Amino acid sequence: FGPEGGGERRPVGWLRIPASIRETVHARIERLSPEAQATLSAAAVIGQRFPFELLRATTGASATDVLAHLRQFIELQLAIEEGGDEDTYAFRHALTREVVYDELLAPERKALHRAVAVALEARPRVEPGLLALHLVAAGDAQRAVPHLLEAARRAVAAGAPREGVAHYESALEIGVPDDAVAPTYEQLANTYLFFDAVRARRAAERALERYRAATDARGTGRALLLLARVAALHGEERAEELLTQARAELEPLGDTRELADVLARLAGRFAARGRTSLGRDTADRFTRIAESLGDVELRADALRLQAMAHVDEPALAYDLVRKSRDMARAAGLTDVADESWWVLSILAERTGRPLAEILATIDEGLAYARSHGNEMTALQAAAPYYLLNTGEWEQALEGALTIPRASGYYDNAVEIRARIAEGREGPEAAVPPYLEHAEAWPTPTGVSGLTGRARPPGSACRPPGRSH
Repeated sequence: FGPEGGGERRPVGWLRIPASIRETVHARIERLSPEAQATLSAAAVIGQRFPFELLRATTGASATDVLAHLRQFIELQLAIEEGGDEDTYAFRHALTREVVYDELLAPERKALHRAVAVALEARPRVEPGLLALHLVAAGDAQRAVPHLLEAARRAVAAGAPREGVAHYESALEIGVPDDAVAPTYEQLANTYLFFDAVRARRAAERALERYRAATDARGTGRALLLLARVAALHGEERAEELLTQARAELEPLGDTRELADVLARLAGRFAARGRTSLGRDTADRFTRIAESLGDVELRADALRLQAMAHVDEPALAYDLVRKSRDMARAAGLTDVADESWWVLSILAERTGRPLAEILATIDEGLAYARSHGNEMTALQAAAPYYLLNTGEWEQALEGALTIPRASGYYDNAVEIRARIAEGREGPEAAVPPYLEHAEAWPTPTGVSGLTGRARPPGSACRPPGRSH
């Protein structure tokens, strides 16, 4: 933590405040009464911006005294009035706050952070991440854990998965209750799936170890499903084996939500590989469970799976998956909506829609995914493939180069680069991109995952399959 967080771990650069600035700030602070200086210290611990009521509650001073102190801060150009619903004030310059915060002794900082935390807890609504920050800085880290977990859940729901990961990892580092360790690693893996498949795998493996040790079949099935999703992102054939293991764990428990999730992935995988009959049977079983549970997410996903199972009837499939997407969007189901958009882009071509409409569908889906923090969507590789297939090599290459290396779809970017190089300069030109990728991102079997990427049935160079 630096001055924004109020802890003891501060960046080295933050400690190097120019002497001239320190002297200027000190000269102004010295003109304040001791009581006003105490109020200024409390404001620095609260943050760059400090609401009036929170400042008053933290200091324990009367409203009249705090207002008098604030007037002095403004007159000495230490702070400004921002107003708003909470009557908020702010330090005029960030360095002013840093100087004030830096002058506090460690026990003083902890005491003030504790006072801020108490004041925040008394409020009817408080941002859990902010409360957790002050509790940690006050030396009461264990009390911060439930607030960190709630902050993580809110961050993910708000489309900020990277922030969610930071909160989950902080909670695990401090120490969550024993019965919450496996679920927390599971949620961490789910959150990492938005932008980092490698770390998602590590977290899922930790969750699996804990669930197996606790003989928790449902948790084990969910962890295996997570590992299967990561394996599919990397083009690993063991994804189906992991899904089969998950199904074996869950089948004895009856028609559960966990079993439905596994069947959804299996049905999609079968359909994407042309195993139509098996895909339809699995999708039908999933649909029956979805209807019996009455879950809107499962019902939306059932429409998408039925579409994939009837891919040989493109018009029917297109209508089904469009309904799935619309239902998912309305219910805020980002994962289902994202997967439906990908299938919709495939079926748009199958139903003879022009390239411009296909690319518009992909762009719309990408915008939706990114607005919800999803950096691991298959749609990021979809447009480059379509452009490659239609001879628009420059645009295809430009799109491929935007796919992040940490993405599970980076291998598609490599494949597109290699195919364009081969088309321009011959087969030997395709070798360097493949070798570069294989050396940097070897799969667990030591073979590049490029050959294992799912494609729609019958297509040699099409957008990548979802992580079924």
